[in-house]
Amino acid sequence: MKISFIGKRRVDRVSPYPVTVMTVMPVPEGWGDKPKPSSARGKFRLTRGEIPFERLPVRLLPEKPAPPPPDIEDHVIGRLNEDNQRDILPEEVEMPRWARVDDETVSDELRDHIKTDEIRRKFIEQSKQLSFRIIVETIIVLFLCAIELWALFPKSLPAMFDPGRGDVPYLALHFLLAGFCILLNRDTLVTGYRKLFAKKPDGDTVLAVTSSVVFLHIAAQFIYHIFVRCPAVRVCGAPLSLALLINDIALLCMTLRSGRNFQFCALRSVRHAAMLVGRESQFDEMVMAGGHSRSNMVYSVRAKHLDGYLQYSSEQDFCEYMFSKISPYAMIAAVAAGVIGGLVTGSFWGGFYCLCAVMTIGVPVCRLFCFNVPLAGVSSKLLKKGAMLNGWAAIDEFGNADVLAVSSDALFPKGSVKLLSVKAYGSLPVDSAVLYAAAVVTAAGGPLSQIFEELLERRADLLPQAEGIRYENEMGVSGWVDDKPVLVGNRRMLELHNCSIPSKDYEKLLGRSDSKRAVYISVSGRLAAVMLVEYRPPASAIIPVQRLVETGVSLVIYTCDSNVTAEQISAIYKIPKRLVSVLSTRAGSEYDQLTHTVRDSAPAVLATNGKLSSLAEGIRACVKLKSLLTFSAILQLACYIISLMIVVLLCVLSGDADSEPAKIIIMQVIFVLASLFPLAIRVVR
Repeated sequence: MKISFIGKRRVDRVSPYPVTVMTVMPVPEGWGDKPKPSSARGKFRLTRGEIPFERLPVRLLPEKPAPPPPDIEDHVIGRLNEDNQRDILPEEVEMPRWARVDDETVSDELRDHIKTDEIRRKFIEQSKQLSFRIIVETIIVLFLCAIELWALFPKSLPAMFDPGRGDVPYLALHFLLAGFCILLNRDTLVTGYRKLFAKKPDGDTVLAVTSSVVFLHIAAQFIYHIFVRCPAVRVCGAPLSLALLINDIALLCMTLRSGRNFQFCALRSVRHAAMLVGRESQFDEMVMAGGHSRSNMVYSVRAKHLDGYLQYSSEQDFCEYMFSKISPYAMIAAVAAGVIGGLVTGSFWGGFYCLCAVMTIGVPVCRLFCFNVPLAGVSSKLLKKGAMLNGWAAIDEFGNADVLAVSSDALFPKGSVKLLSVKAYGSLPVDSAVLYAAAVVTAAGGPLSQIFEELLERRADLLPQAEGIRYENEMGVSGWVDDKPVLVGNRRMLELHNCSIPSKDYEKLLGRSDSKRAVYISVSGRLAAVMLVEYRPPASAIIPVQRLVETGVSLVIYTCDSNVTAEQISAIYKIPKRLVSVLSTRAGSEYDQLTHTVRDSAPAVLATNGKLSSLAEGIRACVKLKSLLTFSAILQLACYIISLMIVVLLCVLSGDADSEPAKIIIMQVIFVLASLFPLAIRVVR
């Protein structure tokens, strides 16, 4: 399978199905339950917003039956396609006749809904099939492996299980049980042969060819020893059945992960998708303006649709790609070992067994297991935290992230900023000063606007019109209200505008600290009021950011609040100051233009529910899994090469005497234990 990429390295894929934008119409940003944008400058002007419409299956034409309503209680589990192929996308399922929506009069929303409902049913069906196969194969593998491993102990087996005394019963058991396991996996084997005929062999091809050769060896020996009563040799039915079982467990884990994530993507609501710098040329200006030369910067956008989920979910991972290039060459070693082993033993059956033994150990049994088992557990935990990690595509894209660009609204969610006290200065009433400041700050946006929203108690009609809103870098915001200049910021801003301010000792009397800040309000060039504000985000937002910074990812912050500085973020979130920086005015305007609108679509690679904690957990998981899974794949490769060399050496030196199936089983168990290494490290807490 060909590896594809997203972001800077991955070419965008165009979905074969049309995407609807029927749920979008121009409305004021303040209406409805739409999430507040990172910048609220456009709150009181007519911009693109969202009005959700309820989607119901309706009878559009009298002669066409209406499809049944969706069962929202179904738990999507997961699926692969009918042939267990990963290169043929799951969207290509054949829909039943009632679900075919070829008529042009059917709306795009209904067509998209029917397609989603059909994919959900396929997820559940595929999960049930894999679960049944795993249960049956587990029973067979335990029985056959017990027979082979018992030979390592001094106690003798019953005659029917010993090839030296009961060759016909021994071969009959392996012929029936191993053959049944191969029959259960016929779709995987057919897929492997298709790739072989297409001259693109991979791990499925090796598994298919090995299954055919081993079964042919068992069947030939069984038929031969019925007519010719001669001692039989052991067969590789047990290790082959174990390889098929491990492969099915990996497929089930991948199916469960894909199904759970699909349920997240199928929700009819605005989602937040992580993006990597490089898709927009404007972002280069933002990076340069922010003084950051590192290119692996991540930011989040809002989108109505997450596109390409199934394509990215079934994308070939690094381990599978590596073994698809290496494992076909194991066939050459198997043929050589079979020829030399036959010459050493002086027997055709001895050489045939050596061929089967090397081919069986040459199957990369954990090529899917070592990635999909840890990913299934991590993605399940991330979904509970509001993040969707879409397989290896997300890890490959965001595994090298070193900068996260966020807005100050995300760092200080609603309820994080509290007003402690207000002191009036001059002749202007305090309520008028606060009202003027509310008009300017609410139009500019930022964490400070939370205070005025609480004071006004949703009485936005009381606010006068603010014009000429401008953010002055690291000082505050300014604007015009009722033809009067209004300044809301720190001491430095008032000093720059030649406004009289109290001494610095006054801030000490207010109780200024890392979490408490003084906000000055000036109207018409005179100090009107001073507010004491406390910034205290919840622990649920602080801890994920601390864990993200521990992995080496720094923060770049966009804000129009003068109190949100690198020093304050470092003190409140308890992270190193060198890993925190604030965007300049120019860079912040570029960031705001890219992130404050709702996009029609975004890549379904790493998506969240909009919270900073979810985004931080998702990026942290990608960074940690990138190194863990890469090490696990290299460890698998080392075990694979060493085991293959050992079996080839045993076959060359002693033929079939020392290369028993029990030793192959032990090596396969070592593969599995090495694959579980990433589970020993806690990625998501």
